[in-house]
Amino acid sequence: MCLRPRRSARAGVFGSLVTLGAICVILSGCTTTQPFEQPNGSMAYQVKCTLWYQCKDEAKKMCPEGFRLVRGPNRPRPKLGNRSLVAGPIRLDFACR
Repeated sequence: MCLRPRRSARAGVFGSLVTLGAICVILSGCTTTQPFEQPNGSMAYQVKCTLWYQCKDEAKKMCPEGFRLVRGPNRPRPKLGNRSLVAGPIRLDFACR
């Protein structure tokens, strides 16, 4: 008969809670917005976010009368050493109407 110490069960629960917390932080994410000048001289913005709705909400906040997409949404896919793909932030370029 093999008895398992109680610590292993607690460690498993603790590990699960840490993982869940990390996922919540990643999904809540924050957005960053930078203005840039388009080739025609008009101003546009690039927003980086974790989820599409965050990018859209930031565009609505920056342009209350509406916006149009200049480029995107783009999600770069950097690769790890073992060639597996990693999800990167979403980049969305938009201009106010």
